[in-house]
Amino acid sequence: MNGMDYLFITLINVALSVLTFFIAGFFRQKGRNLATKTDIGEITKKQEEVKTTFQKEINKQKAELSEKLEELKYRQNILLKDYELYVTKRHEYYPELYKQILVSIGKITGLRGSRKSPIYTNADIEDIKSLMEFKNFTNLDRKLIEENWKDNRQKAINILENRLRKIEYNEAEISYLEANNFRLLNILFFSDTVSSISQKLLDVIRELWINYSPEEVPTRDPDYIPKMDKKNKQLKKDIQDLKEQLFNQLKAELQKKKEE
Repeated sequence: MNGMDYLFITLINVALSVLTFFIAGFFRQKGRNLATKTDIGEITKKQEEVKTTFQKEINKQKAELSEKLEELKYRQNILLKDYELYVTKRHEYYPELYKQILVSIGKITGLRGSRKSPIYTNADIEDIKSLMEFKNFTNLDRKLIEENWKDNRQKAINILENRLRKIEYNEAEISYLEANNFRLLNILFFSDTVSSISQKLLDVIRELWINYSPEEVPTRDPDYIPKMDKKNKQLKKDIQDLKEQLFNQLKAELQKKKEE
């Protein structure tokens, strides 16, 4: 082999080596590109799955929050209506409570003291019969009064007035019971202060009513009547004080609710 042949073979080997290098590099790069594309596709797929799952959770949370919000709105509306009803009822029941207590006070304090009684001396028996029917006299009382009206009118008048005092006493008790029952039935609409003052007031009213009983109290104590008069005077003063307290409290609470 001469020098030219050796050079030619060397050049061919070099060329083959370079070509092999470039071919190997080409296929390595191509494999790398294919792997990159595969990875990107997988990542993209995962991203879409995450997005889908996330969106589903978001929608689910939105639906649950919306449901809870509607429930809260419903409860709020109920509370608002209940409060409006509470305020409305209080504005109705406070004046009614005070009115019924005043009626009870008037009937009970009117059982004693100076009062104008009708004169029955010159009354006609038919008028007396109408009065007894209106006041629901018992048949026995009617019979006694009618029998004595012509021959013993004063006795008939005494029976009539005694019976009327008992009827008035019972009517006074009814007025107390009506006021007390009204307070008990509607106590949920009253403040603690109003409930407390009204209860104290009604207790004092009842005590005075008991002391004003038309039945004679058998006693040998000569000081009994003066003691009772003094006690009843104090009860009437307590009634007046508690009545003013109740009025001022009712007025203050109603005015406060109005301002709100």
